[in-house]
Amino acid sequence: MKRRFLALALGVIALVALTLLLWRHAHTPRSQAQPLFTLVPGAVTRLDARWASGKRITLLQGARGWRMTAPVRAPVDPTRIDAFLAALDESVSRSYPVASVPLKGAGLAPAKLVLTVNHDKAELGRLNPANGLRYIRRGDQVFLVADTVLPRLAAGPWQFISTRLLPPGSRVTGVRIYTRKTRDDARLPAAWQHARALRVGPVPSPAPPPLAHVRITLAAPAATLGYDILSRKPLELARPGSGLVYTFSPAAASRLLAAHARTSGS
Repeated sequence: MKRRFLALALGVIALVALTLLLWRHAHTPRSQAQPLFTLVPGAVTRLDARWASGKRITLLQGARGWRMTAPVRAPVDPTRIDAFLAALDESVSRSYPVASVPLKGAGLAPAKLVLTVNHDKAELGRLNPANGLRYIRRGDQVFLVADTVLPRLAAGPWQFISTRLLPPGSRVTGVRIYTRKTRDDARLPAAWQHARALRVGPVPSPAPPPLAHVRITLAAPAATLGYDILSRKPLELARPGSGLVYTFSPAAASRLLAAHARTSGS
């Protein structure tokens, strides 16, 4: 009888202890997960992505906002760069000392991509086939991260370039399209003022000869911009020396080339 009572008492004590442990675990504040980068987006002024192939994207923030300096020099779409910066605080799932990880097997010798944020460097390797997490080395640690940074860079540099033809804040005072028959159209300045391309990409090699030339006059600070018309359908514009082609939708093309279409018969 005493043995039964003792066993029952011990069972009750064990149950109470387990209940207390579970309650304590449930009510213990969870420590915040370690982010891949601790920099807040507003503190980032430089991004440099370099692939093992040698391809590179460099973005710098200056007084006039973000600009791309490699592989081409061009203004950056602020919405695209903000979305990329927001992905830099991805949570680290696991971490290991570098010495305990076979770097070649993890795709880190060499790394698939080296990403430098300001002066902080991360080397991105391959995905772990068992859990889909990516191996990322930072200093003397290797992290496993549910990575969205490398996929965001997969579309290349062109995704970051602004689709605006003109600098923000500029005002168009005149547009002239040079063809065999050239004349001004009062509707063109308003159309070019707000022109946005459907997409931006690299100039094809070899570059086709221009079909016509567009000269845009801007107000103070006074400036003149020139674009070559490489194609009419679809409308493709290239600014000489930029290495970029701006492709427009049919509706935008009809507005931008109103005078050209009427005088050229195209």
